[in-house]
Amino acid sequence: MSGPVLVIELAEPVPPRSIQRLRELLVRSSSHFEEKRVGAYDVNIHAGRS
Repeated sequence: MSGPVLVIELAEPVPPRSIQRLRELLVRSSSHFEEKRVGAYDVNIHAGRS
């Protein structure tokens, strides 16, 4: 079952350190993480209720 999809296109290249920080955040936050190529991610993140 597919869920919402978010695509963000940026006007300029992102520094490698910023990409690494995003990758680390996604790994910590997701139940599934796959990086098909640098900057292209397949993740499952379930929103919690507070």
